[in-house]
Amino acid sequence: FILGVGPDDEISENCLQEFIDRYDSLKDREIDAAIIPTLFYFSENTDKNFTISGINGVVNSEDHILTGEKAFELSIEWEISGFAFFRTDIVKRFGFYEEGMNGDEYSCREFFLNSRKIIFLKDSAYIYHQINTSITKKLSTKLFNVYKTLWKVEILAKRHNSKKSLIRKINRKRYNESYNLWVRYLKCKNFFNLSDQQIIEEYFEENWKLLKPYKIGRDYLLRKEKDKEGKSIVLFNKMKFYYTMLKNV
Repeated sequence: FILGVGPDDEISENCLQEFIDRYDSLKDREIDAAIIPTLFYFSENTDKNFTISGINGVVNSEDHILTGEKAFELSIEWEISGFAFFRTDIVKRFGFYEEGMNGDEYSCREFFLNSRKIIFLKDSAYIYHQINTSITKKLSTKLFNVYKTLWKVEILAKRHNSKKSLIRKINRKRYNESYNLWVRYLKCKNFFNLSDQQIIEEYFEENWKLLKPYKIGRDYLLRKEKDKEGKSIVLFNKMKFYYTMLKNV
């Protein structure tokens, strides 16, 4: 098994021992499995600290055993932790996706989807530190080069014939992420030099080209969208009306 640990992170003293005990308790230890410790999220802004034990918000869910498909579904909104012990043969088979700053978020979802059983640890933890000097906090061009991760997740869901409602959910999440990143960029654009602005805007141009609505049911009649112009309502899959416009400064 492989557990990736970030340079700022740690695991509790008993984490490896509980992992071994939990794995030994499986009836079929040859089965493809992923084992997830409790996640402790610690931020320097202490009001943002939280814990995910089992399935977020589900009481006593540490006893649940999930299929790979269910774990993949829950990972879209991170209702389970993505910091897990994954079987080495699965990691070797698919490798780590390294493009962008958040490529590991694609990889762990792919590992979940290709594991037949996902179980949880109850009494040990992966401790995830978010500090203000972290690379994910620094204002840089890398912050805006994250769009391909969810794009690949959507392709992955389609390849595995996931539920249409789940694919739509991923697609909507892509729109929200793209819109929020664009708003963030417009607010801090003047902090970047012209060369960095060009790099970032090229990222966005590619993103907008990759971003196509995934429509089911009533979406063909009425749906909401977000793009670089603002928020809109689309009627009959043809007419688009903006009700919030963004100012490209």
